[in-house]
Amino acid sequence: MAEKTDTRKKSYTARYWPVLPFGMLVIALTWLPLLAVLAADGGLLDEGAGAALSTVGTGVLITVLCALGAYFRLGRAVRNGGVMVRVNAEGVLLAGRSWTTAPQFVPWEDVADVVLWDRPRAGAQFARKQYVGVRVRHGAEGDFRGLRRKLRRVLSGDGLGPETRERVEVVLGDVRDTAEGVGVAAFVFVQDGFLRKKALKRAVAAFAPEVKVIDVGGQGDPGGRLGSRREMEDPAGMTGVTRPG
Repeated sequence: MAEKTDTRKKSYTARYWPVLPFGMLVIALTWLPLLAVLAADGGLLDEGAGAALSTVGTGVLITVLCALGAYFRLGRAVRNGGVMVRVNAEGVLLAGRSWTTAPQFVPWEDVADVVLWDRPRAGAQFARKQYVGVRVRHGAEGDFRGLRRKLRRVLSGDGLGPETRERVEVVLGDVRDTAEGVGVAAFVFVQDGFLRKKALKRAVAAFAPEVKVIDVGGQGDPGGRLGSRREMEDPAGMTGVTRPG
C-alpha cells in the first residue's frame, strides 16, 4: 500500500480548468434572452429597423459562436475525464484532440522522448500556444521510420511521372526530418489549463529516467506532419498511383 502511495505522489497530472468555456456558455445562455427582453420592451425598435436588425444579427452571431466554442472545449474536457496530460508508472496520457474522442496513451516502453514546444498565437505577438507531445521509439506504433520506408518503395517503383516523383521526394524529406528530429506521434495543445514543466520533468525522471524531456521552444513544429499522416501512410493514394488489382 505504501508503494502505491509513493507512486501516486511521483505522478503528474495537468487538468482542464475550463473557465473561459464556462464564460462562453454563460454568454450564449444570456444573450438571446436579453435581446428578447429588449425587443419586448421596445428598446430595439426605438433605434430604427436597420439598427435593430443589425443588433439582433450581431447578438445571434455572438450566441452561436460562444455556444459552439463552449460545446467543443467543454466536450473535450469531459471526453478526456478532465485530464489534459498525465505522467504515471504506466506511461504518458495525452488528451484527445478536439476532433477525436479517445485520449492518446503511450506506454513507457514505446516512449523515446517527451517533447515541449510553442507557437505564436494568431494576432498576438507575445502570447504563445504551448504543446506537449511524445516521440516514440523505433518500431513502435506511430514511428515515422515506417513511413519513410514506404515512400522509398514508392520512389523505387515504375510509372511515376516527374511531378509525382518530385512530390514524393518532398514528402519523404519532411518525413525524414521528422523521424530524425523530434517529430511526435501524439500531442496535445495546452488550452483551458496550465502545464507545470518542472513537475512534468520530475515525473518523467521518476518513472523513466532514460526518457528525455526536450523543450524546443519555437524551433520548428514537431507535430506538423500529423495532420497529413493518413495521406502519407497511403503512398498509392498520395501519389495517384493505382494499386495492382
